[in-house]
Amino acid sequence: MELLYDFPTYPEPHYAVMIKADKLKPDKIYKLEENRNPHAIKAAEQARVERKGKRVDVYMLAVRTHFTRTSSR
Repeated sequence: MELLYDFPTYPEPHYAVMIKADKLKPDKIYKLEENRNPHAIKAAEQARVERKGKRVDVYMLAVRTHFTRTSSR
């Protein structure tokens, strides 16, 4: 058998690259209370799943690597 690749599966998180923070140009950050989107949730308690026939709407809150969803199925 011929060896094709001797590394972890790509993409692999250890391939990360660092750059100086002053090189970043972050997006503008908006105040949460100014969000007028009718589908926006502003607290974890508002997370829910709504089923409308074949359509499923998921209202989810993501904070860094933490995801919140309703416990109902």
